[in-house]
Amino acid sequence: MSLPDGSAQYAQSQVPDSAATFSGVQIAIVKIGVVLALPAFITGAQIGFSLGFSRAAVAVAIGAVVLGVLTTMTATVGAVSRQSTALIVRYAFGSQGARAISALLGVTLIGFFAVTAEIFGRSLASLMERVLSVQVPASACIVAGGVLMILTSIYGFNGLKRLADVAAPVKLLGLLWIVAIALRDHDTTALLTTPAAPASLGVGVSAVIGGVAVSAAILPDMTRFARTPGHARAAGIVSYAIAFPLVLMLSAIPSIMTAEADLVEIMIGMGLGLPAFLFLVFAAWTTNTSNLYSAGLGLSSLFGGAGFALLAAAAGAAGIVLALFGVAEWLLPFLVFLGVGIPPIAGVYLADFYVVRRQRYDERALLDSPPISWRAIASWCAGVALGTAAALGLIRLTGVPSVDAIVTAFGMYSLLSVRQARIASVMEQQQ
Repeated sequence: MSLPDGSAQYAQSQVPDSAATFSGVQIAIVKIGVVLALPAFITGAQIGFSLGFSRAAVAVAIGAVVLGVLTTMTATVGAVSRQSTALIVRYAFGSQGARAISALLGVTLIGFFAVTAEIFGRSLASLMERVLSVQVPASACIVAGGVLMILTSIYGFNGLKRLADVAAPVKLLGLLWIVAIALRDHDTTALLTTPAAPASLGVGVSAVIGGVAVSAAILPDMTRFARTPGHARAAGIVSYAIAFPLVLMLSAIPSIMTAEADLVEIMIGMGLGLPAFLFLVFAAWTTNTSNLYSAGLGLSSLFGGAGFALLAAAAGAAGIVLALFGVAEWLLPFLVFLGVGIPPIAGVYLADFYVVRRQRYDERALLDSPPISWRAIASWCAGVALGTAAALGLIRLTGVPSVDAIVTAFGMYSLLSVRQARIASVMEQQQ
């Protein structure tokens, strides 16, 4: 079987106007299919347990506002530039600096793929034994699921869209079904109960934003296909400021009422074995297909000659191998660190786009730019350092480490760029 034409993904070029035909609703459905996943269900349950339903709603609302602002900005960059995140970072970091950033993105997303594939495989094997009385090795489920995800990802954005068109409604209806049964069969006063030792509001807001900060940072990978910047902004707002918070609150309801954080376990307890099976498959399938899609775009900037489809397939194969070796336990701390490393990338490229270049990219400017922008590297390092310190509790700014990292990188890059422009202006006047 021949691989799809990688050039159709525009991994190394701008998306032409003829291909930028997707509405905000179409892009939002794709992103909703991605965020409507197991991590979101777990996050919603944990926020509900730790804060109580009413305070969780406040935390989610605050997080939704922050995500709305952030994704509006990142979505606009993608729609205006018509370029992927891996290409966008060239303007701020330089051609060679961007290669290091692309490598970081690729490694991180492959790691997330491996962890999701391993959890999926083990959960599916357990579910099949309990519901269908069929014993299947977890390794077989990991390989089968991984291959399915690879076959979807190599078809790029169109593959993601077709999957989301089916998966998003199925998962949303499944979630609503669980909520309806929980409300019918359990005492609703549990939703009004405040935990004995509730967590702070800041912890809840941090959980809301931190869970999708990486996804928001690489949103241009999707919005570059938007018809207009307005459609792109609408997709970001609908996906991250409306749909994602709604998913969190819906997930909290059955979890609080049943005292169980795992929605798959809740479905099994309700006698919904087959729906639980479909729910698990679609949840992992959409999330990991998106991971591979963005990983393929990042790797294409490093190994352009290989083609997007081949690189996405290779990234998926590497992820499957890692999953088979059971990397989730020791890889998760590493991915948490990398998760702090990606949001400040957005801080740098947002400052470069909005403050330095005034929302206009010029490919010719790359020819005159240094291969590595040290002010971008310094700003990113500052964002990572402060975000890590915030995550460890050593410093507190907004209470959300990923936001601290973005704001720090944005501010430092802006200040360094203004200073450099002033120095250049003085030197020009002296000449």
